Amino acid sequence: KLRQSKTDIVPHTTTHLSFFSKLYFPNRIYQYFTDQSTNKEIDPNNQKEKLKEVLEILEDAPRNPPLMDFITIKSTLPGFVSYRLVDKDKNGQVQEYLGSSFIQALCETLSEEYFEKKEKGRKHMELEGLLRSVQLKINEVSERIDWWQTMQWEACLRKYIRFRECKAKDINVEFRN
Repeated sequence: KLRQSKTDIVPHTTTHLSFFSKLYFPNRIYQYFTDQSTNKEIDPNNQKEKLKEVLEILEDAPRNPPLMDFITIKSTLPGFVSYRLVDKDKNGQVQEYLGSSFIQALCETLSEEYFEKKEKGRKHMELEGLLRSVQLKINEVSERIDWWQTMQWEACLRKYIRFRECKAKDINVEFRN
């Protein structure tokens, strides 16, 4: 007999689902369709019906995206706000909105990495390393203004991503409001 140490569940030895359920189903689903909350035997007929029901539920479950490489970046954790930095005059009146601390830190990090460090043959930092640097800058701002913010990012990348310098020259970029 197999035994799961944490739950003390003993699968029925003649059941073809015991091994499968130990590998692929979370404990709650496993207990649901096997009626096992303690060490008791399983009714195979009842199990088949419950398994059909569970498999129908799992059929509707969302699948992994078809794309292999993706990254999501959010300025803050779910349920929290992203602070917007402001420039104030001597009287404390807002003069200008500078954008979120996340966007400011991201722009500053990219500028430092790609415009200020121009050593020949130097490998630039990969994307996830850049994001770690962005969080460090957000931490510096958070400490200064005493409003804490943590960015959230999730990466499923097969390779390191590094940006390259643009080969084109004499390109004028104009920003408009």
